[in-house]
Amino acid sequence: MEEGGLATFIPYTEVMLGLAQAFEIVAALTLLVGLFWSLALTIRTYRLSHDGKLAYKTMRQSFGGAILLGLEISGRR
Repeated sequence: MEEGGLATFIPYTEVMLGLAQAFEIVAALTLLVGLFWSLALTIRTYRLSHDGKLAYKTMRQSFGGAILLGLEISGRR
């Protein structure tokens, strides 16, 4: 192997750790955006229908989807 390549400047382990942290940050942001989006949908649903059960179901389903998406992005199951 040739010396002086890119591997001498950036170790493989550091690159992989950086990528893993980037994916975890994206997953956390996905959860936050999903939470606020779910809240907005819930408020909208309640204002239009005045049905608390329907609003709760909307919140549960939309935030549940955001949680699943966040888990998929982070790679944890």
